[in-house]
Amino acid sequence: MSDAEDPPPNIVVLNRRSEKEKDLGIDDFVRNHSLNTEQARAFRIVVDHSNSAEPEQLRMYIAGCSGTGKSRVISSLKSYFEDRDQGRRLRLAAFTGSAAKNIGGVTLHSALMMHGRSSQK
Repeated sequence: MSDAEDPPPNIVVLNRRSEKEKDLGIDDFVRNHSLNTEQARAFRIVVDHSNSAEPEQLRMYIAGCSGTGKSRVISSLKSYFEDRDQGRRLRLAAFTGSAAKNIGGVTLHSALMMHGRSSQK
């Protein structure tokens, strides 16, 4: 059997999205993830930047009071990139360990390799 052939019918491939789901437009993606206007704006900034011809690294800070949807935006971005097999392009960090855990990221100190320990005496 060549690599181009489909797997035998008794093999089930899990965690794969259909090509139709992968090709959802940005507007459809925003609608399916129920993003409000401000959330959609943040989402589009990241997605548009990533789709530009030669994107430089984007560092973006998403802030707001509790309940404003920061985690929803981040979750939607993770989903968008993972659906396109580009999850490695997204690095998530937060100020506190609990916030980092909630978004599936790391603390800013870890992301910047600032562990607070000095090897010098």
